Amino acid sequence: MKTLYRTLALVGLLSVGFLYSFKPFHSSTESMIQRIAAPEGTKRTVIKDMIASKRSSALFKEYSVLEYNDTKKADDFAKNLSTFTLNKSALSNLNIDRPDNMSFKFQTDKETILDLTRSAVFSQDFKCKVKDYSGEHEVTGLDLGLHYRGVIRGNENSIVTISIYQDFIMGIVSDDSGNYNLGPKRTSKRSALSNEYVYYNDRDMIHRTGFDCETGELASEITHGINAPDTGGGPPPCVAVNIYLEADYSMYVQSGGNVPSLLAFMGGVFNNVAAIYQNESIPIIWGNYFVWGVPDPYTASNDPQTILGLFTANHNGSFPAGTMLAQLQSFRMGSPGAGYSNLAVVCNPTLKTSFASIENTYNIYPTYSNAVDLSAHEFGHSFGSRHTHACVWNGNNTGIDQCVVTAENAGCAFGPASPIVTGTIMSYCVPIYGGATNFTLGFGPQPGAVIRFNYSGSCACLLPVELSSFNSQVTDNNVTLRWFTGFETNNAFFDIERYMVTENTWKNIGRVTGSGTTTSPKEYTYSDRGLQPGVYRYRLKQIDFNGNFEYHDLSVSVIISNPVTFALEQNYPNPFNPSTKINYRIPESSVVSLKIYDIRGRMVSTLFDNVRMAAGNYSVSFEGKDLSAGTYIYRLEVNGTVVGIKKMMLIK
Repeated sequence: MKTLYRTLALVGLLSVGFLYSFKPFHSSTESMIQRIAAPEGTKRTVIKDMIASKRSSALFKEYSVLEYNDTKKADDFAKNLSTFTLNKSALSNLNIDRPDNMSFKFQTDKETILDLTRSAVFSQDFKCKVKDYSGEHEVTGLDLGLHYRGVIRGNENSIVTISIYQDFIMGIVSDDSGNYNLGPKRTSKRSALSNEYVYYNDRDMIHRTGFDCETGELASEITHGINAPDTGGGPPPCVAVNIYLEADYSMYVQSGGNVPSLLAFMGGVFNNVAAIYQNESIPIIWGNYFVWGVPDPYTASNDPQTILGLFTANHNGSFPAGTMLAQLQSFRMGSPGAGYSNLAVVCNPTLKTSFASIENTYNIYPTYSNAVDLSAHEFGHSFGSRHTHACVWNGNNTGIDQCVVTAENAGCAFGPASPIVTGTIMSYCVPIYGGATNFTLGFGPQPGAVIRFNYSGSCACLLPVELSSFNSQVTDNNVTLRWFTGFETNNAFFDIERYMVTENTWKNIGRVTGSGTTTSPKEYTYSDRGLQPGVYRYRLKQIDFNGNFEYHDLSVSVIISNPVTFALEQNYPNPFNPSTKINYRIPESSVVSLKIYDIRGRMVSTLFDNVRMAAGNYSVSFEGKDLSAGTYIYRLEVNGTVVGIKKMMLIK
């Protein structure tokens, strides 16, 4: 049975029309802003370190696609707004070059250079589906864009994301002063994107976006991971978290039924959400997108908790293969910024869901950072973090900040007041309460430690491959490895590694391509041929498309014994071009010859002649690059007696 707690915004400020069981304990906006500084400790440096590493070894070519116009106040939107004109020719060249790394330059009252590197937003087998009046079908031929992450040159503690599409760009540039939205303006709501671009700090917005987040959780998970030791800032311990996003009917309608446009907007938003999590050493990847092109089954209520319940029940744990977290998104709320999430549910088969009513991109001005903030915030609950004002932190059940007072923190102490609030992702230090979230701060040390703790603790369910069996079969001096998978998520390939006890080292001996993402059982084999007598161990190194890997060991050692008879094996591969291997076995010390003949019986090559060899299993390579295509015969002689003759075919 779920125990419910709520952290709610002041009803009079939201215009959402919800009726709640209790409200924040403030009588006015001013009295409510009894602020505590949210930042604590030092900033995370994962993206900074990534760019520093790239700079030391890679070329960063400079690109400029925006021509500066001016900076002024936009009376109806923001106090300070820089405007640009898009250079379509320069954008076209950028799309043609598709650089792995670049320096993106633009001018306002000062020159800004962003050092960026390409990043994966979508899984290798990403799928976008829409359900419309013709049925459910996959949308293909999409412009998935080029997505970059990095920093402002000269400001290493910044975080930047830029997404490049064929016809437009979008991004967020975050530094100590705030989050700057960069994107195209519309001439009117829902109209096409114009070539006029704007750049502004979301702190300067005149009309503040609402914010209302609620969470439900299992009673045993209320403080899941809080006060646990931080699992650190090293490489991710397991696979990237595969995210499923679903767009309700309001998003389809307000996009004019333009699914590619909706996907492009969410691709840029997700790029920034993923950058925030990347900086916390948690990789996330977008695996599937589902868009309701007909009225969705969630229209019965405008209450976020009810909507989440409907979303969860509608799927009942049935998501595309590999889904680890799922979020329903909407434009339909009376005011954006409403959300609801289950708590600490990465491994939960049915409750791995959240809901976010994000800022409508089809307004005149782009407001990407609001959508990023809420989506990242709700996923933060899914990873197990409470709000920063909740009485669960600091090792003494107090709050990290107090940008709002709710039932979560009404009775606990908090620190010294501060005139300006800069919030972290899990805080309520947002514009409507006189503060602003700053993405460079990420989650902050304590909530960050919680989400890393729960991510690391979820590795067992996040493993990309369920290996149902792994065995070996020995035939003479050859080993055949065979393994079966129950399901695969984002699986790129298996490296096969062999360990010989006498050599005391693992050696990579081959690679087998994986099946990406699938729920169907798969069978794989690999042959290791021509082994010498000895004891061997084998393991699989399963590697996903993001470079994460997991080892699977063969449970028993493989023993190759000394041969008991003379034998010549079929060459492998056969047919071949231009080289092949010939294996043979000698049970006792002997004088050995191995020669190659053409089909007419003429000797064309002597691999060795009258060479004394000890007992053992042998393998020799034969190169046929100087011979014509055709059938050849190879013959093994031992102590003057022919013990084996085989045919092989050279193709060219």
